[in-house]
Amino acid sequence: MGVNYTGTLNVIEACRACGVAKLVDCSSPSTRFKGGGFGGDVTGQTEAEMPYPGSFSHEYARTKAMGEKAVLEANGKDLLTCAVAPHQVKTRRYLLRKIR
Repeated sequence: MGVNYTGTLNVIEACRACGVAKLVDCSSPSTRFKGGGFGGDVTGQTEAEMPYPGSFSHEYARTKAMGEKAVLEANGKDLLTCAVAPHQVKTRRYLLRKIR
């Protein structure tokens, strides 16, 4: 489970111990991947609306999902958390290049 899960638990604990108020988890789209394709049509869905699969195609995805869940469950009054999957984040510059 190494870095993806145990390391994430250590980061959450360190944030609480040091009074860090916000934590952003750098997640992965692999957390929603079933192995034969993504679960259904994800157009218009938020990450919160896409379920975690019952099984994963590889260990990386499974442990990454475990870490992401831990971060989201740690969200509260003293520690605000979120998880983003980097390749899904589009900047204005990226979108303008696609239009041209």
